[in-house]
Amino acid sequence: MADNPTHMASKPARFLRRLLAAIGRPADAQPAAPPPFQVVLCAPVAAYAETVAAALEGMPGLRLRVVPVGQDDSGQQGLTTATLIRVRQAMVDGEADVAIWCEGFANRLTLRWITPMQPDDERPGCFGMHVRMELTGSFESVFVELAHAATLAAIQPESEERRRNHATLLAAAAERAAIIAEVPPFLPHSRQQATTLFCVGHVAAATAAVDEPLPWLERSVAAYRRGLERLRPDDLPPMEEAIVYRRLAAALTALAERSGDDVSRLREAAAAWRNAAETLPRASLPFEWATDQVRLGSALYRLDLKTGDPALLREALAALQAALQVFTRSENPIRWTETMLALAQVLEVYGDQSRNPDILQKAVDACRAVLEVRTAESDPAGRAATLNTLGSALFLLGKHGEGVHHLDEAAAVLRAARDELRAMGAEKPAAVAERNLAHVDRLLRQRGGGGTSPRPPEPSGGEGATDEGA
Repeated sequence: MADNPTHMASKPARFLRRLLAAIGRPADAQPAAPPPFQVVLCAPVAAYAETVAAALEGMPGLRLRVVPVGQDDSGQQGLTTATLIRVRQAMVDGEADVAIWCEGFANRLTLRWITPMQPDDERPGCFGMHVRMELTGSFESVFVELAHAATLAAIQPESEERRRNHATLLAAAAERAAIIAEVPPFLPHSRQQATTLFCVGHVAAATAAVDEPLPWLERSVAAYRRGLERLRPDDLPPMEEAIVYRRLAAALTALAERSGDDVSRLREAAAAWRNAAETLPRASLPFEWATDQVRLGSALYRLDLKTGDPALLREALAALQAALQVFTRSENPIRWTETMLALAQVLEVYGDQSRNPDILQKAVDACRAVLEVRTAESDPAGRAATLNTLGSALFLLGKHGEGVHHLDEAAAVLRAARDELRAMGAEKPAAVAERNLAHVDRLLRQRGGGGTSPRPPEPSGGEGATDEGA
């Protein structure tokens, strides 16, 4: 049978069309792979960093670079202030997203994650120089997976595109690393077992911010608990142990918020803040100790709002007053005003529960003291929040007293708070001030013509003057 010329010509024609289409297709038709996150590995002895770099080589999403920093001038191999400065400089020079500090001693390998900014201790899963993972020198593959997940968890991308890529990488890495908490590999020392589980907890809590929050927060809390069960006295320095309790408290608080302020979670969170405060020695770490006293007071206050237990408020008052022994007006004016306002909120609720005008007067006095520092020029947002709390305290003082003097003053203060908040565009706290003002106006009308007392004002909300808080 003779070949069909038309049929024969059609094959090269189709091939040519496909070839031309391929040539003409834009080079970026396939999405470009997102750039990896930059990681510098630093160590007093370069071999430690090289060991970790070799283990992490090829792990998704990371580009590694070893930067020897050597020992500090005193010859210490640990992460001293001097070496920390050099590590941060290496991060700047390398435009790195995170640094891994690698130490080795007696067949042990310790990793720490250094972030560009000071970590937020109240953010679940936050890493920093006081978070360690201690292993045997062999650095088995299961721990490589955890180190990879921890490195990603320590990174906080800035752009939306990088955040999306980071979320995908972290969720996958965290899933692979989570197996350690379920079936922990053998480690000879209790500190190694505990710090490994704590890292699992940090990773899980960080993953909750980018993936399904509830299961990851549950995993985080479970890993922290298991780690604390393995921890022995003096396994960790006080600051590192306190950090674990802080992270546990943050995860429990986040869980409580997502489950309608579950009281059992809030109780456990308050206990974790209490343990953090008790772990820190005031003499050597006064600032950190006082910070945890404030967090304990705030946690107890929040728990009282759910339970109405005055014993919680008394403990909260003791914690906040202890913090004020460190955060003084002259030396720490910002911390002092924050703590004084928290104290005023606790006094406000305690005075209302006990129907005690003297306690409510102390709340009013505390707010007025804060307003001497928080002026309209120096801190307009803080001043407006304080006015809201002051107006609420004055209302309660008038409610449990006679006449209308305090109520008139409460109305004037709350109007000022509302107007200042609206001027700043803070509509939600302005609405709280407006509703509290309505309670005052209602009681003023009743005082003029009889009637029963209205319900107490809504919580004034501390720094943001929102619906939460006192």
